[in-house]
Amino acid sequence: MLIAAGVAALALALPLTLSVIGGRKMWEEMRSRPVAEPVTSALQEAAERAAEAALPVPTLAPDAETLECAPDKIEAEVQRVVRLADGVGGVASSWNDGQSIRIIAKIPAEAESIYRDAVKKGIYDLQIAQTATQTTIVEVLIKPTEATKSGGKQMR
Repeated sequence: MLIAAGVAALALALPLTLSVIGGRKMWEEMRSRPVAEPVTSALQEAAERAAEAALPVPTLAPDAETLECAPDKIEAEVQRVVRLADGVGGVASSWNDGQSIRIIAKIPAEAESIYRDAVKKGIYDLQIAQTATQTTIVEVLIKPTEATKSGGKQMR
C-alpha cells in the first residue's frame, strides 16, 4: 500500500514539477527579450506621414504644376491628381485654402516626369510598377476659373 501511495505521489509530482520548470523558463525568456523596435519605428513613420498630410509646405515651388478648371470640376480634378500619384507608387495630400487647392505628391524620383506629364495632359488613371527608394515632392496647384464656352476644363 505504501509503495502504491509513493508511486501515485510521484506521478502527481512529475507534471507539477515540469509545469513549474517550464513556466520559470518561459518567464526568463520573456524578461530577456528586448523591446520591439519595429513597432516604435512604424509609429514614427506613421506620425511623419500624418504630419506631411496635415501640414503641407505652404510655399509654392517654382517648378510646381498649375491647373485651372471650372469650379464645379475641382473635386474631380483633385481626385484625378491624387489617383495619378497613387498610380506611380506615391502618395498625395491636398490642402484647400479657400481660393485654390494645393496638392503635395510624394512620388518615386524616377517617375517624376511621367507624373508631371500625366497631370498636364489630363490623363485620368495611370498604373506603373515602382520599387524606388528615393522620392521627390511635386506640387500641383488647382485654381478655379470661369467655365469655358464649351464647358470643358482649361489646363495651363
